[in-house]
Amino acid sequence: MEWRPSLIARVVARWSEHFQKLLNVTGDIDHEALDNIPQRITKTSLGEIPTMAEMARAIAGLKDGKAPGGDGFPAEVWKHGGDNLFSRLHQLITNAWEMGSVPQAWKDASIVTIYKKGDRTDCGNYRESLLSIAGKIFARIFLNRLSTHITPEVVPETQSGFRGNRSTVDMMFCLRQLQEKCIEQDRPLYMVFVEVMRSIQLGGPGYGSY
Repeated sequence: MEWRPSLIARVVARWSEHFQKLLNVTGDIDHEALDNIPQRITKTSLGEIPTMAEMARAIAGLKDGKAPGGDGFPAEVWKHGGDNLFSRLHQLITNAWEMGSVPQAWKDASIVTIYKKGDRTDCGNYRESLLSIAGKIFARIFLNRLSTHITPEVVPETQSGFRGNRSTVDMMFCLRQLQEKCIEQDRPLYMVFVEVMRSIQLGGPGYGSY
Protein backbone atom coordinates (compact mmCIF):
# COMPACT_ATOMS: atom_id res chain seq x y z
CA MET A 1 0.00 0.00 0.00
CA GLU A 2 1.31 3.41 -0.97
CA TRP A 3 1.02 5.84 1.93
CA ARG A 4 0.05 9.03 0.16
CA PRO A 5 -0.22 12.23 2.24
CA SER A 6 -4.00 12.26 1.78
CA LEU A 7 -4.29 8.68 3.09
CA ILE A 8 -2.04 9.41 6.06
CA ALA A 9 -4.18 12.43 6.92
CA ARG A 10 -7.33 10.28 6.85
CA VAL A 11 -5.75 7.65 9.09
CA VAL A 12 -4.58 10.27 11.58
CA ALA A 13 -8.04 11.86 11.58
CA ARG A 14 -9.68 8.48 12.22
CA TRP A 15 -7.38 7.76 15.16
CA SER A 16 -8.00 11.24 16.52
CA GLU A 17 -11.76 10.65 16.38
CA HIS A 18 -11.34 7.24 18.05
CA PHE A 19 -9.31 8.59 20.97
CA GLN A 20 -11.59 11.58 21.46
CA LYS A 21 -14.52 9.22 21.95
CA LEU A 22 -12.54 6.73 24.02
CA LEU A 23 -10.84 9.11 26.42
CA ASN A 24 -13.61 11.65 26.92
CA VAL A 25 -16.42 9.38 28.06
CA THR A 26 -18.10 10.36 31.30
CA GLY A 27 -20.13 7.93 33.35
CA ASP A 28 -23.23 8.68 35.35
CA ILE A 29 -22.42 7.75 38.93
CA ASP A 30 -25.33 7.30 41.30
CA HIS A 31 -23.75 8.54 44.52
CA GLU A 32 -26.84 7.56 46.49
CA ALA A 33 -26.39 3.98 45.33
CA LEU A 34 -22.73 4.12 46.37
CA ASP A 35 -23.75 5.35 49.82
CA ASN A 36 -26.09 2.39 50.17
CA ILE A 37 -23.33 -0.16 49.67
CA PRO A 38 -22.84 -2.02 52.96
CA GLN A 39 -19.73 -0.86 54.80
CA ARG A 40 -17.22 -3.44 55.92
CA ILE A 41 -14.78 -3.56 58.77
CA THR A 42 -11.59 -1.66 57.99
CA LYS A 43 -8.70 -4.03 57.40
CA THR A 44 -5.63 -2.19 58.66
CA SER A 45 -3.37 -4.81 57.13
CA LEU A 46 -4.21 -3.41 53.69
CA GLY A 47 -2.27 -0.28 54.58
CA GLU A 48 0.94 -2.02 55.60
CA ILE A 49 4.08 -1.40 53.55
CA PRO A 50 4.42 -3.99 50.75
CA THR A 51 6.87 -6.76 51.49
CA MET A 52 9.55 -8.12 49.20
CA ALA A 53 7.50 -11.31 48.89
CA GLU A 54 4.46 -9.36 47.68
CA MET A 55 6.56 -7.53 45.13
CA ALA A 56 8.10 -10.79 43.94
CA ARG A 57 4.63 -12.26 43.47
CA ALA A 58 3.53 -9.21 41.49
CA ILE A 59 6.59 -9.40 39.24
CA ALA A 60 6.14 -13.13 38.69
CA GLY A 61 2.61 -12.46 37.45
CA LEU A 62 3.80 -10.19 34.63
CA LYS A 63 3.66 -11.52 31.08
CA ASP A 64 6.82 -11.67 29.01
CA GLY A 65 7.14 -10.22 25.54
CA LYS A 66 4.95 -7.18 26.17
CA ALA A 67 5.91 -3.69 25.05
CA PRO A 68 7.11 -1.45 27.92
CA GLY A 69 5.96 2.03 28.85
CA GLY A 70 7.81 5.30 28.51
CA ASP A 71 10.71 4.19 30.72
CA GLY A 72 11.63 1.45 28.25
CA PHE A 73 11.91 -1.31 30.88
CA PRO A 74 10.03 -4.47 29.87
CA ALA A 75 8.83 -7.08 32.36
CA GLU A 76 11.90 -9.23 31.71
CA VAL A 77 14.18 -6.54 33.18
CA TRP A 78 12.38 -6.68 36.52
CA LYS A 79 12.21 -10.46 36.45
CA HIS A 80 15.89 -11.05 35.73
CA GLY A 81 17.56 -7.79 36.80
CA GLY A 82 19.11 -9.26 39.94
CA ASP A 83 18.92 -8.53 43.66
CA ASN A 84 20.24 -4.96 43.43
CA LEU A 85 17.57 -3.84 40.96
CA PHE A 86 14.97 -5.77 42.94
CA SER A 87 15.92 -3.93 46.14
CA ARG A 88 15.93 -0.53 44.44
CA LEU A 89 12.44 -1.09 43.08
CA HIS A 90 11.21 -2.17 46.51
CA GLN A 91 12.64 1.03 47.97
CA LEU A 92 10.81 3.11 45.36
CA ILE A 93 7.56 1.32 46.13
CA THR A 94 8.10 1.77 49.86
CA ASN A 95 8.76 5.49 49.45
CA ALA A 96 5.65 5.94 47.30
CA TRP A 97 3.59 4.01 49.85
CA GLU A 98 4.81 6.01 52.82
CA MET A 99 4.48 9.38 51.06
CA GLY A 100 1.09 8.54 49.59
CA SER A 101 2.26 9.80 46.22
CA VAL A 102 2.89 7.66 43.16
CA PRO A 103 5.57 8.80 40.67
CA GLN A 104 3.93 10.51 37.71
CA ALA A 105 5.86 8.28 35.31
CA TRP A 106 4.03 5.28 36.76
CA LYS A 107 0.68 6.84 35.91
CA ASP A 108 1.46 8.25 32.48
CA ALA A 109 0.51 6.24 29.41
CA SER A 110 2.21 6.39 26.03
CA ILE A 111 -0.33 6.40 23.20
CA VAL A 112 0.91 3.81 20.72
CA THR A 113 -1.27 1.75 18.39
CA ILE A 114 -0.22 -1.91 18.43
CA TYR A 115 -2.32 -4.36 16.43
CA LYS A 116 -3.74 -7.29 18.42
CA LYS A 117 -6.15 -9.31 16.28
CA GLY A 118 -9.22 -9.05 14.10
CA ASP A 119 -10.07 -6.45 11.48
CA ARG A 120 -7.08 -4.15 11.02
CA THR A 121 -9.36 -1.29 10.00
CA ASP A 122 -11.14 -1.40 13.37
CA CYS A 123 -9.42 0.90 15.87
CA GLY A 124 -10.82 -1.21 18.70
CA ASN A 125 -8.58 -4.10 17.65
CA TYR A 126 -5.43 -2.23 18.64
CA ARG A 127 -3.71 -1.84 21.97
CA GLU A 128 -3.71 1.91 22.47
CA SER A 129 -1.64 2.70 25.56
CA LEU A 130 1.61 1.51 27.09
CA LEU A 131 2.07 1.81 30.85
CA SER A 132 5.19 1.70 32.98
CA ILE A 133 5.88 -1.87 34.09
CA ALA A 134 7.05 -0.57 37.47
CA GLY A 135 3.66 1.12 37.84
CA LYS A 136 1.96 -2.13 36.90
CA ILE A 137 3.91 -3.93 39.62
CA PHE A 138 2.79 -1.34 42.15
CA ALA A 139 -0.84 -1.66 41.02
CA ARG A 140 -0.67 -5.45 41.03
CA ILE A 141 0.40 -5.41 44.69
CA PHE A 142 -2.81 -3.48 45.38
CA LEU A 143 -4.84 -5.93 43.32
CA ASN A 144 -3.38 -9.00 45.01
CA ARG A 145 -4.11 -7.59 48.45
CA LEU A 146 -7.65 -6.61 47.59
CA SER A 147 -8.33 -9.95 45.92
CA THR A 148 -7.14 -11.84 48.98
CA HIS A 149 -9.17 -9.81 51.47
CA ILE A 150 -12.26 -8.81 49.53
CA THR A 151 -12.99 -11.49 46.93
CA PRO A 152 -14.29 -14.09 49.44
CA GLU A 153 -16.71 -11.51 50.91
CA VAL A 154 -17.83 -9.55 47.86
CA VAL A 155 -17.48 -11.57 44.65
CA PRO A 156 -20.28 -14.15 44.29
CA GLU A 157 -19.43 -17.80 43.89
CA THR A 158 -21.21 -17.81 40.54
CA GLN A 159 -18.69 -15.39 39.01
CA SER A 160 -15.89 -17.04 37.06
CA GLY A 161 -14.65 -14.21 34.84
CA PHE A 162 -11.81 -12.00 36.06
CA ARG A 163 -11.02 -14.35 38.93
CA GLY A 164 -7.87 -16.29 39.67
CA ASN A 165 -7.99 -20.04 39.09
CA ARG A 166 -11.40 -19.69 37.44
CA SER A 167 -12.45 -19.82 33.82
CA THR A 168 -15.49 -18.79 31.83
CA VAL A 169 -15.20 -22.23 30.24
CA ASP A 170 -16.76 -23.61 33.43
CA MET A 171 -19.74 -21.30 33.02
CA MET A 172 -20.06 -22.25 29.36
CA PHE A 173 -20.22 -25.89 30.38
CA CYS A 174 -22.94 -25.12 32.97
CA LEU A 175 -24.89 -23.14 30.39
CA ARG A 176 -24.68 -26.02 27.96
CA GLN A 177 -26.04 -28.37 30.62
CA LEU A 178 -28.94 -26.00 31.32
CA GLN A 179 -29.77 -25.81 27.63
CA GLU A 180 -29.86 -29.59 27.30
CA LYS A 181 -32.04 -30.00 30.40
CA CYS A 182 -34.50 -27.36 29.23
CA ILE A 183 -34.73 -28.99 25.82
CA GLU A 184 -35.35 -32.39 27.41
CA GLN A 185 -38.07 -31.00 29.67
CA ASP A 186 -39.51 -28.67 27.02
CA ARG A 187 -39.04 -25.66 29.26
CA PRO A 188 -38.09 -22.10 28.24
CA LEU A 189 -34.63 -20.78 29.03
CA TYR A 190 -33.86 -17.07 29.13
CA MET A 191 -30.29 -15.83 28.82
CA VAL A 192 -28.82 -12.34 29.00
CA PHE A 193 -25.36 -11.45 27.75
CA VAL A 194 -23.85 -8.17 28.89
CA GLU A 195 -20.65 -7.04 27.21
CA VAL A 196 -18.72 -4.54 29.30
CA MET A 197 -15.99 -2.86 27.27
CA ARG A 198 -13.40 -0.43 28.57
CA SER A 199 -15.38 0.05 31.76
CA ILE A 200 -12.44 1.85 33.37
CA GLN A 201 -13.25 4.81 31.09
CA LEU A 202 -16.85 5.10 32.28
CA GLY A 203 -16.29 5.85 35.93
CA GLY A 204 -15.58 9.53 35.52
CA PRO A 205 -12.92 11.54 37.36
CA GLY A 206 -11.69 9.96 40.56
CA TYR A 207 -12.80 6.44 39.75
CA GLY A 208 -10.51 3.66 38.64
CA SER A 209 -7.38 5.69 39.37
CA TYR A 210 -4.67 5.58 41.99
